[in-house]
Amino acid sequence: MSQLHRGDLLESIANTIADYRKGEVPPRTPEVVDRWVSQFGEDVQEPILAEMDRVLKRTYISESMMRDVLLALATNSGLTGPDPYVYWKNANFLNIESRGNSQRVMLAMFGQILNQKFNVNFDNCGSDTGPYFYLDDIVFTGSHFKGDLIRWLKSDGPPEMRIIVVVIAYHSQGQFFASKDVVKAAEKANKHAKITWCRRLVV
Repeated sequence: MSQLHRGDLLESIANTIADYRKGEVPPRTPEVVDRWVSQFGEDVQEPILAEMDRVLKRTYISESMMRDVLLALATNSGLTGPDPYVYWKNANFLNIESRGNSQRVMLAMFGQILNQKFNVNFDNCGSDTGPYFYLDDIVFTGSHFKGDLIRWLKSDGPPEMRIIVVVIAYHSQGQFFASKDVVKAAEKANKHAKITWCRRLVV
């Protein structure tokens, strides 16, 4: 492969992940990607770059993609009914992620959208009759999701709860078994949980 092709790959990868942890770490430039791939042997660097470029283009969750998913959720009349203001005013938003920061990032982004679209703020929304939203980027095995929900429902969860899980993507098997375990845990705690999933991708 030509040196030009290598340069194209470095730039493409850097562009795809340009917003990675934006504001927390320096932007991922072609030079940064080049330093990373240089840890491998020269004969495999370009194949690695080519595969990384292909995978990232299919799987990387950009800030704009996340915002699009949340905007579509906020304005989904099939979910909110004819009065989205009332629906979101009654909704509850769980901030119970025990590991990582994705839930807090998504909540901050969704809070901005709800404020801009419907003048709803997290500080003054929520009700006993409203659904409970759990936001996260990806669910694979479902272990973190399951642990978070079971701890919450045992301590603070109401007797009857509608839980809506919003993710960019989930693994179908992990999603199935995690939901099943949460429902069983609710039953053991003499509570009832109904779980609905909203996602963009299934893997």
